[in-house]
Amino acid sequence: MGKHFVLAITDVMPEGVLSDDEMEELKAKLEEALKPLDTVIEVCKFEPVAFGLKKFKMRLKIPEELEGGTQPVEDALEAVDGIQRAEIGMVSRI
Repeated sequence: MGKHFVLAITDVMPEGVLSDDEMEELKAKLEEALKPLDTVIEVCKFEPVAFGLKKFKMRLKIPEELEGGTQPVEDALEAVDGIQRAEIGMVSRI
């Protein structure tokens, strides 16, 4: 039987105001940080917050068997240079 996954809707807040090109560069770093956890960014949008600040709104595909639940994913995202915080708001099994 194959792996089971969960979908997680995640907000990731950069440390400051970034251009769209800088957001794309940071997104690539986030993707690399998630690879060791076998986690994939399925959808990523930039959503305005305030005063030019944008956040990443992501849908992540996470292995259900990941030890520690979603915490390792949040920790990996927050460890990326330029990220202030990551918060998983909703999780659903697929």
